[in-house]
Amino acid sequence: MKIRNGFVSNSSSSSFVVVFPQIPASDIDVMTMMFGNPPKIKGVRGWGDESSSIYDVAGCVFDDISAQKHNDIKSICGEFLDLDCSSKQTLLDVSEIPGWGTYDDEVKKKCLDWKNESHREQIYKIQDKFYRKRERITRKVANSFMDKHKNEFVYIFDYGDHNGTLEANCEQGDIFRYLPHIKISKH
Repeated sequence: MKIRNGFVSNSSSSSFVVVFPQIPASDIDVMTMMFGNPPKIKGVRGWGDESSSIYDVAGCVFDDISAQKHNDIKSICGEFLDLDCSSKQTLLDVSEIPGWGTYDDEVKKKCLDWKNESHREQIYKIQDKFYRKRERITRKVANSFMDKHKNEFVYIFDYGDHNGTLEANCEQGDIFRYLPHIKISKH
């Protein structure tokens, strides 16, 4: 077991899988798609006291869009793998997907205990089986998601409160509220 001495961070981060109606050509396009024309809001504030202007937020998002390929199914699958089974999203409620749960139920059903060394091999086998099944389901879910949004453009964003005020506000400020999106908490 590792014991940490000194400063311990309580930072958070989240990924967002966001559907855009078209490929933005500029930060102004991003701002219009995200906040409307005229903009419905003037600034974004997450947990802290400082807000970020929608111009700064749109610039940050546009820079992130420019650095990636849209509709990257492999990356989208990777993000969907991180969805918690308790995550209730508008676009994707994984609690309704058969077999999405956790391997904990199987471990409990077989009365296995991590503390008992003789049980660990069985638990590892259950985990491995669970993750292979989760990967198969995730591919189906991601393909279905992309079929639903086949004429749109899907991008992935990662923001956290450990990279300054702008990113903290992007993570916690509900910046994609006017676009279809899925938030994946990585706390």
